[in-house]
Amino acid sequence: MSSKEDFNKALSLLGDEVNKNIVTITPKDLKVPLLFRIDAEVPKTFIPRMPKSAAHTENSTVPRVVTATTLLGCLTGHAHVFWLVKDRNPLEGLVSHYVISAFEFDHAILPNEKLVYDAKESKEAWLIAYDKNTTEYKAKRYGEMFVIRVSVEARPNAEINKEIAELALEVSGPLGLPLGDDTVLPKGFYHLRMDTTTYALSSNKKLPKRMSTADEDKITVTPISASTYNGFRALHVKK
Repeated sequence: MSSKEDFNKALSLLGDEVNKNIVTITPKDLKVPLLFRIDAEVPKTFIPRMPKSAAHTENSTVPRVVTATTLLGCLTGHAHVFWLVKDRNPLEGLVSHYVISAFEFDHAILPNEKLVYDAKESKEAWLIAYDKNTTEYKAKRYGEMFVIRVSVEARPNAEINKEIAELALEVSGPLGLPLGDDTVLPKGFYHLRMDTTTYALSSNKKLPKRMSTADEDKITVTPISASTYNGFRALHVKK
């Protein structure tokens, strides 16, 4: 049985409710033929399982390794990345440093919002077990990022306050890292200034649209030198 046949058989076992709310992808469908995730602590291997951080409304039947196709997708899927350091100093011991991992794959799943409430914004991708080679996945280190600061500007007459996040980013992978739907950042070091006002908002219709992988226009990307990056890193990363 081929890898594709194994994958299709595994899909058939997931049930109709899952199958009618997913699309499948291969590396050829992506600008950079890899999937990505960010973790404060990276395990040696990733085993498809129910994610502990899944919202109570998300699918609870498909064991998976949760990834995304872009950096913005990873950030949108991690609601706590900026909240943990909002208006605080990362030197206080809060988690602000994340390793970027990349996964080579043959087949993966993109769920829709009926399975994952923010799937449309994050373009979350699932790696599932479908043969003896996919009972666990090994990732390659592809870079790192850390939050320098998150500033909040009070706007008394607005529905929500304005928030600006600053990040330092290293892209170490040779193929580059997709920022969002359009831009691929080449290997190098970057300072990112992001308008995160609508980052990880709820679906409350009275609030602005939730931040998504299409929102590259909310990000200013500035290439920086390795020495500048390492200077930031020395101040903000206790590793």
